[in-house]
Amino acid sequence: MSAPARTGVTHYAWPDHLAVVWKATASVAAAAFGPAGWQIGVPERVLPGGPPDQAALSHLPLPGDLVDRLAALEFVTAGLHTDFVNLERFIQRLQAEGQGATVLVVGAGPAVLVVSDHTLTVVEPPAAHGHAVLSQASGWIVHLAGAVAPSKAAAAQTVAQVAAPVAFGRFPASARFVLSPGGDGRLPAQVAAKIAAQAGEQALRALPFLDGSHTLGEIASACGLNPDQVAGIIETLLAHKLALRYWSGARPQAGAPAPR
Repeated sequence: MSAPARTGVTHYAWPDHLAVVWKATASVAAAAFGPAGWQIGVPERVLPGGPPDQAALSHLPLPGDLVDRLAALEFVTAGLHTDFVNLERFIQRLQAEGQGATVLVVGAGPAVLVVSDHTLTVVEPPAAHGHAVLSQASGWIVHLAGAVAPSKAAAAQTVAQVAAPVAFGRFPASARFVLSPGGDGRLPAQVAAKIAAQAGEQALRALPFLDGSHTLGEIASACGLNPDQVAGIIETLLAHKLALRYWSGARPQAGAPAPR
């Protein structure tokens, strides 16, 4: 497999293995995960022969001087992915610990995030708002111990304290649900009555939004409900097997048939 020619950070994934390669102006470093865990060093030692051709490749292009500084930090892990880890909560945990950290997101929604003194600095993408980056970033998470020193240009970019994400009971605001085949028609009278008793008659207006295309946060805003009320509706439907959580990475178009 040919490695990207540009300086930056490249993540490789293939069955039971992961690898990260830093290509900079002054040096090249790598971390590879296999049966023995993570191995750190030069690519020739930890990736003899390079990744196999079938490895999935994600590249984050960065200036060589920045990659040099990233490669000098202590590697922690690169085995997490935003498909399974809430990035906002991950950054929150690092902030709560109060220790410096640098987080790279390598994939379709790239980002370079620095946590220092309980504060988040967005280094990449340039001039981006911290909360927008956390909701839009997608890909493999590369966690490095220590805060990389940003350039003067990066230091002027958005610095933000990440607020605690609004929780809808045991579900995040980004969770999406669909009504099950038994719930996409008229609800059983006792279930409709229970939902109305929990959150008022207006709560029933939330049901058409349970089509997999709306998050719980969007449903709350559209229907004038608070997080506890929306959580109560979802829990009631789940208890009666009238709703299913929608896990697909692709958001369906509103009004499209829900997956069965």
